[in-house]
Amino acid sequence: MSMYKLANDTERVRLKRLVSGLSAADLRQTMPAGWTVAAVLAHLAFWDQRSALLLDRWRQEGVIPPPDDEANIDWINDASKPLFLEVSPRAAAALVIFSAEAADRAVEQLHPDLSRTQCGTRHAGESQARRPSPRSS
Repeated sequence: MSMYKLANDTERVRLKRLVSGLSAADLRQTMPAGWTVAAVLAHLAFWDQRSALLLDRWRQEGVIPPPDDEANIDWINDASKPLFLEVSPRAAAALVIFSAEAADRAVEQLHPDLSRTQCGTRHAGESQARRPSPRSS
């Protein structure tokens, strides 16, 4: 078992434990900059789905994922925030688990030669790498 699979499995178990312990009130709890806990979970699900899609295209079609473009992350987060706030709290909780599993599966399916290749500034095997976070301002 690769160190990435083990690390991702461990973190996914932690995520499932956290999410399963959240009440409806917890999921509706407001956070800085107008986010809610549920919206942040939907936000994480979005970025994991992006990772899964890009890794699947790389594996299936040879299209190398582009590096994260820091100039675009804020506007993507800002544009998607209203959508994430409309996702039902329980749906957001389910989506974050589903999406983490999809991203981790995409990493596991990479050929070892691909997973050793640098993708932008981040190692392609690190699905739990820094995800763009909601701004607190």
